[in-house]
Amino acid sequence: MTPEEIEARRRLLERRLAYNRELNRAGGKWEAGAWVFTLLGLVSVVGRRFDLADFKTLWWLGMVALVAALACWVVVFMRRKKWREEHPFDPEGRS
Repeated sequence: MTPEEIEARRRLLERRLAYNRELNRAGGKWEAGAWVFTLLGLVSVVGRRFDLADFKTLWWLGMVALVAALACWVVVFMRRKKWREEHPFDPEGRS
């Protein structure tokens, strides 16, 4: 590989990295909520499964949290899809 090819590849990787950072920001607070609900739901359901809590309400709260997490993840991926359509990746860096 020539030094020019190496430099061109490095610039392409830098542009791809910057693009992916912006794409990850498109989820925003919805992604944070999705992670919180996912972890809360899993802890509740697993806690109930291994009898760490005796009341069934904990299991139901876990199920509600997992449904909320699923809804948040759908919103996150829809927002990312919309952002990707509005900002297509340009490997040449012309935009």
